[in-house]
Amino acid sequence: MLEDFVGQQVRNVSDLGDGWFEIDFYSKVFVTNRPFSTDYYTGIFRLHDEENKMNIPEDRLTYLATKADIFGVVFVCEPVFNNPKFVLWSGSSKPFQHHYGKGGLVIHTAEVVNRTLGSPLEEQRVFLAGLFHDVGKMWDYEPCGVSQDKDHQYDEWRGTEHKRTIHHITRSAIEWTKALVKTGTWADEFQDDIMHAILAHHGSRQAGSPVFPKTKLAWLLHLCDGISARMDDADKNDYLGEVRK
Repeated sequence: MLEDFVGQQVRNVSDLGDGWFEIDFYSKVFVTNRPFSTDYYTGIFRLHDEENKMNIPEDRLTYLATKADIFGVVFVCEPVFNNPKFVLWSGSSKPFQHHYGKGGLVIHTAEVVNRTLGSPLEEQRVFLAGLFHDVGKMWDYEPCGVSQDKDHQYDEWRGTEHKRTIHHITRSAIEWTKALVKTGTWADEFQDDIMHAILAHHGSRQAGSPVFPKTKLAWLLHLCDGISARMDDADKNDYLGEVRK
């Protein structure tokens, strides 16, 4: 796969060992099939086999943190990255729902971000919408396993009172707003654009969103969220959403 990174647009690639490479590039290049532009940037990217690059929660977190660094938004994302629950939490409360189990939330988040970044929309706000859209799930679910073995204490999950009375969409919007408290006027231009995308990402009120998608960013997030979810749970459910026997 190293040859995928080396071309006339890449200045140099240094093997750092243990699967890590330092890549010096300029102009526009493709990294894991996602383009981004910069005059010059030196980044460290981990190369994964296609079938394994997104299956390990810790690798997903590395992917998201690297993207945040590239787009210059680490200072906004720190509340998410510094929350120890983010890499541990389930993406749902029931085994037949999408991304159930330990690490499901960060896996789903990285999948959504990865898909949205293939769009022609401005990458910084696309990334932030994808990162924050489901962070409220850290309040919606909790582990309920009885095992004292730390390797298995996150095997079983259930919904919380927060899920019933507030819901992760509302909480995700709150956390997005809180993350901007110390940024001054930095996000004034697009704060509400991302807020709307978060609130609308389920697509309808019947599905849990208080508003219907009304912008390109909102539609992009809604559709990519749905693709990630259905690609994960399609083999568990039939068309009507019942558990497949």
